[in-house]
Amino acid sequence: MRYLLPIFAGLLALPPVSATTLEKLSLDDMIAKSTAVVRGRVQGCTGEYRAPIVYTHCKLAVSERWKGATPAVADVMILGGTAKGLTQNFPGAPKLSEGEDYVLFLWTGRSGMTQIIGFSQGAFSVNMFAKSEQVEQKAAAAQTLLDPLGRPVSDDPIRMSLKAFKARVLSGVAQKGAQ
Repeated sequence: MRYLLPIFAGLLALPPVSATTLEKLSLDDMIAKSTAVVRGRVQGCTGEYRAPIVYTHCKLAVSERWKGATPAVADVMILGGTAKGLTQNFPGAPKLSEGEDYVLFLWTGRSGMTQIIGFSQGAFSVNMFAKSEQVEQKAAAAQTLLDPLGRPVSDDPIRMSLKAFKARVLSGVAQKGAQ
């Protein structure tokens, strides 16, 4: 018994193990499940501690609304960040950079909190490639993605011209509205 006490104390001292498992969302899934799809530029981000979770608030100056109603400056909350000296990281949570342009698939719940659908799956960087704007979804780095039946699947990020991407989203929104 006296040998078990140091082992138990040692186990308590270990950091908690965490993992994130997400359902792989197709572009059609994100279009259907989002309450808004917007393009905008990040004006700044700040941390907020809501015990026991840290969130990062990012202010997004909305330049285009492809689905739903959003204010001119949207407040998007992302799991993780730093606030009150506490830092939390959530695998797969997107990291938005001030001054950068994004297309975001957003979901606003009953609480009024607006988040990005599917963690990093719903965040697309808008970049210049060969004198044309393209959207690019960053690969989901550290989380396991599952299909609707719970089987692990690979992550194939999306990259296409902004014009084609916008047309695809608007077409999906129109199809959903026609149903």
